[in-house]
Amino acid sequence: MNDPSQFVHKTIEDTKAEVSGAEILADGCEKLELYTMPTCGHCTKLKSWLTSEGIPFQDYNIIENREAHIKFSQEYQMNKVPFITCGKKTWTGFKEEYKQQFKDAVKK
Repeated sequence: MNDPSQFVHKTIEDTKAEVSGAEILADGCEKLELYTMPTCGHCTKLKSWLTSEGIPFQDYNIIENREAHIKFSQEYQMNKVPFITCGKKTWTGFKEEYKQQFKDAVKK
């Protein structure tokens, strides 16, 4: 018989901390939500690529939008941009391997 003390209970937050890249926790969204800064080169590249691919997104500039900054830093507990959400899926940064995930995440 298994010893119950061998099992570890994990919360979603624990799991999020362990997963790199996308959080596969939801069925998708209508548009990506981006948390960005004007001086962020990866943010600019991400927005340009999403536009060229026809992937809908809402951009929240965390420097100019106080509510977005509070949500970004307090609710999501993030400090790096670009930060992208789609339902319960999240990404940090703009990497080649995320491109297909972004396409798959948005419901068409």
